[in-house]
Amino acid sequence: MAQKAIQMVQSASPEILIRVGKRGVNAVTKFGRVMQPRLNNFAKNASVECAPPTPSEFFQQLTVLRNDLISGKSFQRLKDMSVNEATAKGLVLLECAFWGVIGEMIGRRSIVGYNPTL
Repeated sequence: MAQKAIQMVQSASPEILIRVGKRGVNAVTKFGRVMQPRLNNFAKNASVECAPPTPSEFFQQLTVLRNDLISGKSFQRLKDMSVNEATAKGLVLLECAFWGVIGEMIGRRSIVGYNPTL
């Protein structure tokens, strides 16, 4: 079967190969032209969204969290949450714990004999 394919390529006229090659090049350039604005937009958003908070932003949010805990607003928000929201937040917490355990395994450079302390 492979020999037939090789024979077909060898027996094909050069014009057909040139046309197929041009179409492939045109498809790749069109793909690049279409994806360029999307990639630029993604890069712009990623550089803003994935940046760590500045120290002032971090301490500002820490103050808000402390005030909410002291005043009891955080528990009120928990009571007002729907089941879907609570499940989503629980899954995020579980994911953080999972990546913490995976990070410890990577740090040890071994999975064998790993006994997590929970």
